[in-house]
Amino acid sequence: MFIHRVLCIVCVGCALALPAIAAPASGLSVQVRKADVRSTPSFLGAIVGSLVYADRVTQVEKKGDWIKISRDGTPLGWVHQQSLTSKQIVLKGGEVAKTGASSDELALAGKGFTEEVEKEYKAQNKDIDFAPIDRMEKITIAPEKLAKFLKAGDVSPAAGDTL
Repeated sequence: MFIHRVLCIVCVGCALALPAIAAPASGLSVQVRKADVRSTPSFLGAIVGSLVYADRVTQVEKKGDWIKISRDGTPLGWVHQQSLTSKQIVLKGGEVAKTGASSDELALAGKGFTEEVEKEYKAQNKDIDFAPIDRMEKITIAPEKLAKFLKAGDVSPAAGDTL
């Protein structure tokens, strides 16, 4: 009788777990205006493509804050998790996408820095010239050049990141 109960419990447990195991990978939506797809799970990885707001992708793998994605079964690369959501975003025909933030803005907001914080700081520090900072923010460096610079300086990426 005891063995019969144990077997029943095991069978019920397997029946409940089977749908979760057999379920296909979950779909994700891009929640930023533009999300860079990278060759490696790192901001230093080469950009191999990009996605736009509401694009649907499938999670293949997760490594730290990075998600390896595919679309229609075709592997694409790695996207930072802040750019994706499990919510399905659906645009109606003729509708203009109303995106609230770029992936860079989301990254800053995640660190507690928003446009409102910047405005408040500037208002409290009117004697500071922010023009040099504004110019620096417009500088872009190719990931390959950055990787070469870090390698020459023997600087290693953070744990989990790769060059």
